[in-house]
Amino acid sequence: MTRTIPTTATTTTTTVTKGFLLTRQWIDRPALTLHYWLTTDEGPLLLDIANQDSVFFVCSTNIEKTRHVLNSCVGKALNSQNPSGLWYDKTVALKNFNHQPMHAVYFKKQTLLYRARRELRTIGLAPLEADINPTDRFLMERFVTGAMQVQGKLVQEQGYRRIQNPKIQRAEYVPSYTVVSLDIETSMIGEQLYSIAVLAKQTKNAAYCERYVFMIGSSDDNQVTNNQSKTHHPSYLFYFNDELSLMTAFLQRFSQIDPDIIIGWAVINFDLRFLQRKAEHLRLRLSLGRANTECDWRQSRDNKEHYTLTLPGRLVLDGIDTLKSATYNFESFSLQHVSGELLNRGKLIHNVDARGEEITTLILS
Repeated sequence: MTRTIPTTATTTTTTVTKGFLLTRQWIDRPALTLHYWLTTDEGPLLLDIANQDSVFFVCSTNIEKTRHVLNSCVGKALNSQNPSGLWYDKTVALKNFNHQPMHAVYFKKQTLLYRARRELRTIGLAPLEADINPTDRFLMERFVTGAMQVQGKLVQEQGYRRIQNPKIQRAEYVPSYTVVSLDIETSMIGEQLYSIAVLAKQTKNAAYCERYVFMIGSSDDNQVTNNQSKTHHPSYLFYFNDELSLMTAFLQRFSQIDPDIIIGWAVINFDLRFLQRKAEHLRLRLSLGRANTECDWRQSRDNKEHYTLTLPGRLVLDGIDTLKSATYNFESFSLQHVSGELLNRGKLIHNVDARGEEITTLILS
């Protein structure tokens, strides 16, 4: 689920285009709305699909009991004595694995489905397919897995395009991605941000490369850095007097690069999570999502230190999680250990066990 995406429409045309899925989210505003971000040859594209119904299935023999429970729980959820119109059911030509006929139960809000599912389970009724995300179901019913063809009225927004309630179907399409590798350096204590490094590449354009290092330093350092005849400092290195100006410059450059994919080592639960806390401390909006949307964080129930991240319009790939999902197993998933195992090379800092102190010494020297 994500926040409402602002619109600043300028022109509208009817178009047919192909794209590849990046992210998917749903919101209840007030009815269920689905958001799909695609990458296309013409740039990022938002599919805004409004007034959808979420659904689960119950055995037809239990439909009367289900209706009684739903009339009660939906009314409580909305503090209303008349919840009619917010859900409905009908018979469908489907059977469960025991060959029993089924009823489909539809909801105008996904949150109402969740409440209904919980209430039914308390009385021993287990609705089927109640755990399928509505954004997944919409694509599954159209046999779309990644690539798709989209037809509809296109609206040109600021920095992206949008189609509301399009027709979609599966298609063949090979996308080109803009990929950003992100890395930050911080103090071990005190939550001090030292630098943010960004490397941008494109999968179908080997010549494209942008790199930036935003670092805490004096303004004199910046003047020397930009004069290559006076120093060996690279042109991609920029110094800032404080964290606020550093973060502001990073956010502006990130928006200009407009990546499809963000990669990094522990990039979600360390780099981006740290930047979120830093932005809140500095009273900045960490609007890293497309359409100027902010990060949507979900805290793990099992591990309070672990978060999942939804970033509308951008896919975030954490190196550790990606390797684990590909069944890699290492004695340690530290970057130093894994890079040594796979690449036979490690970090430039010599004493990685005391890397925080060494980084602090290098920054302050």
